[in-house]
Amino acid sequence: MRQSSTSTAMLYELGGYYFDNDVDVMLDVRMLDFHGASFVSVINAGMEEFGQKPSPKTRVHQAFIATVPRHPVSMMSLEEHLKAYEAGQHPFGPEMVGRALLRWLNAAELQQGLMTSHFAGSERRAYLYQETRYLEKHNLPDRTDPSKCCCNFHFEDDAAAIAWAHAPGTSGKEC
Repeated sequence: MRQSSTSTAMLYELGGYYFDNDVDVMLDVRMLDFHGASFVSVINAGMEEFGQKPSPKTRVHQAFIATVPRHPVSMMSLEEHLKAYEAGQHPFGPEMVGRALLRWLNAAELQQGLMTSHFAGSERRAYLYQETRYLEKHNLPDRTDPSKCCCNFHFEDDAAAIAWAHAPGTSGKEC
């Protein structure tokens, strides 16, 4: 909890880009077109990625976040973490950030690409990539390596794959 809360607090104060240490970035994300979005992240892979019943897209993968300073989603996420902590629950970051983003966008489910909503005469914009393990769309190489646990999960939209979810040699056991 401390790591996700700390990075969220830093993004709230300063804005900018955040990547987990085990994210293997494929391109310079500063050059990407986020279509005027003030909050950018990744939708967590659903259970269908593991051959199970599809799950609603309501969780945000916190391994990559780009945001402007003092973004309401960052503050709402910190408030969600605090509520869970005070209730004696173990806060799960992807759910906390997902709930905050859904509330800010007034949406029931997250969607890949640009999401917009209107509130009090202003437009709210978030841009979301999708975490997936399907390599075909962008002709990515198979990185599965049982000796190093390099997995095929990556972040993509229709235009590009931007990062591998686990860099070579990391310990992502879900690979």
